[in-house]
Amino acid sequence: MVGCDDKGKVKSKNHRAAFEKAPCTHQNFYSQKAQRAFEAKVFSQVFFKKLVRCGRIAHEFKTFTNEGLSMKTRIISAAVFGILLIPVFLFSDSYALVLLAQIITVGATFELLRATKLGNRLALSIPILAVAAALPPLTRISYDFLGVINAQGGVGFFQNVTVTFFGLIMLCMFACVLTVEKTDLGKLSLVLTLCFYITIGASSLVLLRDLEGWGQYIFILAFIAPWTTDTGAQLCGMALGKRKLIPHISPNKTVAGAVGGVIVGTLAFVIFGLVIELTTDALANYHFLAIAGAVLSVVVIMGDLLASMVKRHFGIKDFSNIMPGHGGIFDRFDSMIAAAPVLLMLAGWMPLFY
Repeated sequence: MVGCDDKGKVKSKNHRAAFEKAPCTHQNFYSQKAQRAFEAKVFSQVFFKKLVRCGRIAHEFKTFTNEGLSMKTRIISAAVFGILLIPVFLFSDSYALVLLAQIITVGATFELLRATKLGNRLALSIPILAVAAALPPLTRISYDFLGVINAQGGVGFFQNVTVTFFGLIMLCMFACVLTVEKTDLGKLSLVLTLCFYITIGASSLVLLRDLEGWGQYIFILAFIAPWTTDTGAQLCGMALGKRKLIPHISPNKTVAGAVGGVIVGTLAFVIFGLVIELTTDALANYHFLAIAGAVLSVVVIMGDLLASMVKRHFGIKDFSNIMPGHGGIFDRFDSMIAAAPVLLMLAGWMPLFY
């Protein structure tokens, strides 16, 4: 047989033309059939691999497109939010900064109440939201519990916080006892703890602004720390991130991203000090600014992880969608809430400007 071995199979592709012209014997017929079946099998395998590859490319393109749209949305939302913050920075000695602190405390606390499903319990939610709204104004004009103006300002504020939250806890406990509906004390304890955390953090912005000396510059660092740390962490994580930081809490955060965020945040503090020194009469203490930048960058990452832990506990992705691409108020300000009180302590221990 032309081009066939003893078993009737085609020896090579070079003999195919001669094989097709050969007489159609019984053995030759079945050899042709086997060859065509083999070619059909190979073709189907190659076609399937190309189809899978095309599917992967399409999936990667869709993911890349979605990430691009998400990043575009985040940038536009951040730009709009930054424009809205300009009056707060320009008129920070007025009620504008206090109003921003109130929006943060009330908004973040409301989102937390909704996440824990305690928002519909008016006997609990109304006192909690009232305290969240009342404490930031008390920061600028601080009264002690006797109603006398406290000349020490910040000390009087923390006295107010202690007394007010003790009263809030008592009101919530009475509401739990007097209402028929069963209350999850675990959720209530978490809400009260985080309400204290949010209120202290947002109200510390006003305390930072009212610091004697260079408070009008120091309070801006509470915004610079989370913005620069988050940006540095995201860029370094995308470029170099392989090892996950704490995957069971935040799967997207990497060790490289965290290190990059700390480096970028520290450099941002030093650069901000240089800008202030060149444009004002203040002199920057670069050593203390670098230390404060590194410490606050770590605090920013921990504050973000705390919010992620709470969201994962309640099975939600964001606290709300009020800020497209960023989530809710607590999502946007979680890092700043953690950083502001620490910056207040550091500013009391280290002269950042002189």
